[in-house]
Amino acid sequence: MVRIFLKESIRIEILISHRIGKGIYIWKSTGNFYEGDFANDTRTGFGTLTIKTEDGKFQRQYAGGWKSDKKHVNLIIFNKIFY
Repeated sequence: MVRIFLKESIRIEILISHRIGKGIYIWKSTGNFYEGDFANDTRTGFGTLTIKTEDGKFQRQYAGGWKSDKKHVNLIIFNKIFY
């Protein structure tokens, strides 16, 4: 099961009060999103941060380890823009 969490909006999965396990977190104001592991309501584990560019396309910004909502260890940076 994939959980989707929307910042500044309603959470899709009603009974979940904390982000735990695998899921997608979307920033409503920017369209940026994180897909990966959550623990203790923070990005912790492995995940990918994708940003929306000014022309409306998506670009993977970072994939790797996260700890307490901060980039941590295995760093992979992407510069490729995709649709």
